[in-house]
Amino acid sequence: MLLEYLIASAIGFAGMLGILQFAAEITALHQQIIQAHAAATVLREWSALARVMGDPIVAWEFCSRSPRIYFVDICQMLADQLKHLPDYATEIASGGDLTLTWHDLSDHQVSAQIASGLP
Repeated sequence: MLLEYLIASAIGFAGMLGILQFAAEITALHQQIIQAHAAATVLREWSALARVMGDPIVAWEFCSRSPRIYFVDICQMLADQLKHLPDYATEIASGGDLTLTWHDLSDHQVSAQIASGLP
């Protein structure tokens, strides 16, 4: 009887560890989805601002200026989305492509890229 109890306890314990591992993987996947969505949103809005202002650098620096009268919602949305991307960095390629790089939960560097739409 004691042997059966120990076997059942070991199986139950292994099952609980499996469920814990599964939950951790789901949480990590959820965080990756949030980061990918945030990066896509930031790149899309940055590209739109770059088309309106004619220059990606000016568009990126626009939201960091103190009083903003125009595009307040876009700048607030960019700030909110960038909170999900730890250690983010931006880059503008010679062809005009906009690149956003950040670190994921496992501290791997991830990047996303979009064409700015500027000649």
